[in-house]
Amino acid sequence: MPPVPIACTHHDIECELLRRRAQHVDRPLLQRYLLFQADRVERVAREMCPHLALNVMMSEVDAQRLRAVAPRAADAGCAERHGHGVLQTNGTAAVAGRVVFVGPTHSHPNRDAVEFLLQEIWPRVRAADRSTSLRLVGGNQATDSRALRSHAWRHRLGYVPDLGRRSRSSLLRRAIRIGRGTRLKILDAWAMGKAVVSTLDRVRGLEAVDGENILIRDAPDAIADAVLQVLRDDTLRSHLERNGRCVATERYSWSIVGQGMRSAYDRLLNQPPHDRR
Repeated sequence: MPPVPIACTHHDIECELLRRRAQHVDRPLLQRYLLFQADRVERVAREMCPHLALNVMMSEVDAQRLRAVAPRAADAGCAERHGHGVLQTNGTAAVAGRVVFVGPTHSHPNRDAVEFLLQEIWPRVRAADRSTSLRLVGGNQATDSRALRSHAWRHRLGYVPDLGRRSRSSLLRRAIRIGRGTRLKILDAWAMGKAVVSTLDRVRGLEAVDGENILIRDAPDAIADAVLQVLRDDTLRSHLERNGRCVATERYSWSIVGQGMRSAYDRLLNQPPHDRR
């Protein structure tokens, strides 16, 4: 039988995730362990990716990083960027002053982001406007749930089957400092017509333009100011909502993303057997 072509979808560059996580831990032993694991994961990627017929990446940024990790994969032309699409949904009426963070805390990047949000950002927002409320959406570990109960001005919804109906937010916050790869929550928010405030790291690889379809801030005080700005300025919020939904519709709908993916798989299947790795 002819060899079967193998495609691999990379949701993240895992070695980079481990190294970024090591930057945010204060225990030297754990830091050394994470860096050790990052080196091992990078070695596996460098050895294996050139032998795959297709490496599907979530963004051009990630594709460039894979080429840096596994140059022979780049030489073979198999680090292709296709990314994720989103289903187009109808927006829901927003509740004034409500902000939503989406992400299960059993994922370390999400847990770090929630801690960053609750400790560094949200107290600044509440100090300026006591009418604001925060909703945390996503499954939580038991220990995380107990810790989150100490914040009386936030609501922990846990897993919800329909984010649009349950959250009804004016704004979605993405404060992730460690993650790479997919940015589905931002794409989902755009598709629902929600304004987004995000850190720079979370929008790399997306067609995000500060002030046009998103507000991009990194320092805690700047993030808090951006949240308050969106909540108070109806014109700005409408501008971000409208432009974000246009990007989701015109660039990230499944009909567009799927076309590129189908073309890549068609090329792969139509290669002569001796050209397949």
